[in-house]
Amino acid sequence: MYDINIITNGLKMLNLKQKFINYRVAHYLKKANLLYVSHNYARAVKLYQKILLLSPQHFAAYCNLATAYYEMEDYTKALPLLEHLANVDSNNPWWQTYLSKIYQNLERYQEALDAAWKGVLISNFASEHQINLAYSFYEIASMKGKDSVIKKVDEFYQKCPDSGIAKQCYFSFHFDKKFTADNPEYIEKMFDIFAPEFDKVLAGLEYDSPKQIAESLSKILPSTGGSKIILDLGCGSGLCGQEVSQKIPFAKLIGVDISSVMLHHAASKNIYSHLIKQEITSYLNTNNDKFDVIISSDVFTYFGALDSLFLGVANHLSQGGIFIFTISENNLNSEDYFLHISSRFIHQFNYVKRTLEKSGFSLLNIKRIPLRKEGDKDVVGGLFIAVKK
Repeated sequence: MYDINIITNGLKMLNLKQKFINYRVAHYLKKANLLYVSHNYARAVKLYQKILLLSPQHFAAYCNLATAYYEMEDYTKALPLLEHLANVDSNNPWWQTYLSKIYQNLERYQEALDAAWKGVLISNFASEHQINLAYSFYEIASMKGKDSVIKKVDEFYQKCPDSGIAKQCYFSFHFDKKFTADNPEYIEKMFDIFAPEFDKVLAGLEYDSPKQIAESLSKILPSTGGSKIILDLGCGSGLCGQEVSQKIPFAKLIGVDISSVMLHHAASKNIYSHLIKQEITSYLNTNNDKFDVIISSDVFTYFGALDSLFLGVANHLSQGGIFIFTISENNLNSEDYFLHISSRFIHQFNYVKRTLEKSGFSLLNIKRIPLRKEGDKDVVGGLFIAVKK
């Protein structure tokens, strides 16, 4: 016969042991997640590993361990974990999106493209996964040539022709002069997603346009005197406004941008008297305010034809008002403007000069400058300074 007391005591011990394990797991998980959100991934990884030793089937710890390795760029450790997650949690598109980026970093380009496309399909064409696919097209085409992605670009557009992101991708690889500006849906979604890392990423690219604009403007405006009202057109996270506010502290800055998430980051810098969420051509067409200066840093790279845009700027400047901006140079062909596979327009300087003159501006200066890095190469552009006649 079995001694019921021994069995009961044994069960109690097992129960106490499980409670202790559950307590330790909960303690480790709380601490690990705090480390994770503060970007202390290496310490978080050690705790997730402890959790999985105590509870090998702990799904949250497994997921966070995989993405922590990904954030640490330890792709060889992240890859098998994410491939497993993509199999056991096959309805989650994020595993495919993570995998697409890892495959790309490992130069497994076809697998990267397939994973990015799977992420779009599983998500039912959610915008954040469409944006990831768009980046994959550009980055893989830059490494392997347009032919490596063109079939998938065309399939993407055929599957969802009403998607602004799909249209943007299609025309980036099939240039048509009738496509005169990047799709607003594409721009808004891209910058909403990019905003949290925008300042950090641009710093790593040696993004110099805001500083160049601010320094040039400070040489034109008097260092003391009455306040100037400056419109930051396509202000983004406020990088250009921040530089201008340091050089010209007496200025009143107003920012306009299409991305609400970018505007949130701009607001946190406490440099703007007013921020407006609106697509910039819509703002110029519906608003009657006048400004002393209009600045725009690397915004017109999302527009091809500049005629109506420059006319709108002129209508919002007082006579003698200053218009200062940067633009990417078209050094690929003889087109006035050309949509690059990066989904950014590049422009001939002579076209920009002609359009400024037609719009009622006198050109004061053009300065050829490196706008930022792309890989190990400079992206060359122009700093234009014009005054309204």
